Amino acid sequence: MPATTAKMIELARRFFRWWFGELAAVIPHRLRERLQPTADMLVVLCGEHDTLLFFQNGRALKQLGRIELGPPPRPAQRLRVLLETHGLAGAVRGRLGACLRIPAERTVRTIAEFPLAAEENLDEVLSFELDRHTPFAADRAVFSSRVVRRDPESRRLEVELTVVPITTIEQVMRRAHDLDIEPDRIDVAEPVTNLSSSRNLLPAKAKASRLGAHRLTYALGAIVACLVVVAIYLPIDAAQHNAAIAAQEFSKVKISTEAAAKLQKEINSLRAEEGFLIDRKRKMPTISQLLLETTRILPDDTWLVDWQFISGEVQLTGYARSASALVEHLEQSHVFHGTTFRSPVTLDAGTGRERFTIATQVIREPTQ
Repeated sequence: MPATTAKMIELARRFFRWWFGELAAVIPHRLRERLQPTADMLVVLCGEHDTLLFFQNGRALKQLGRIELGPPPRPAQRLRVLLETHGLAGAVRGRLGACLRIPAERTVRTIAEFPLAAEENLDEVLSFELDRHTPFAADRAVFSSRVVRRDPESRRLEVELTVVPITTIEQVMRRAHDLDIEPDRIDVAEPVTNLSSSRNLLPAKAKASRLGAHRLTYALGAIVACLVVVAIYLPIDAAQHNAAIAAQEFSKVKISTEAAAKLQKEINSLRAEEGFLIDRKRKMPTISQLLLETTRILPDDTWLVDWQFISGEVQLTGYARSASALVEHLEQSHVFHGTTFRSPVTLDAGTGRERFTIATQVIREPTQ
């Protein structure tokens, strides 16, 4: 295929991907979820100390019961009895999909901002930036993302990140082994409805193992589909071949300098955006550095109940003998500035200390 034709196909592919992305962004998130087809499945809600079993029919979720993980009989036997009690013999014989669902409180959720150009390779960018926006590195967690807002004027993108530690994934996989279940997916539950609020987080190796049992069926179906496609494609291929020859002859007599200049401009723009991401990561302190600086600054008579880092701002909630003194300590740091109270200071009768909520901005290039 000539280079000019390939370039036009690539530009068309980018346009339609952008166009459908813009259309999807207009539809509310809950409506998009309802429009998506969902199959019936067993849902195992894996709490830290308990296990609840649900049957999901479309968007409806029906609780079947609780499965204890204690002494005999084995959890797998309890699951089998519970399913048969509710008339789900198909699930016992493995004809119904299974989902391991993790409660929202066992995950980390945050909103992060990125350049609009990062959407084309969003997963790669999130893997690179994960430790900047969450307490986890990319090799210690799995994540799901959802674009919540696009701002073409400022060329910014807001993304909701849902992060699950690898240790939690390993724990729910052990739970599935105890229940003698081969899961088709792992996802995160919504806080109230317990419906899915993330994409499939099942590790790639487990997915491959699950699909291996159906490989022969898929192969036979693929052969039939290929034969149909070949029968349809042969005349189309001949027309494309003639079109490719004509395009090649056309490209020999006309050198598209405008296309070359536009391509160079795109390359320069991508390089500039890549440099922006790298420069931002280098200038902004890491989460561990911010935690270390917070620990160093706060007096010994102060303790925190909540520490959050959101869009260049650290929010602190806790108790101190003198909350106003904390502002002075934070302002003297070479990492923080612009410290303010986010809510009125109150006196806790139980501890005799002041409860506070403070927000402070992070300096991108801290002075040593």
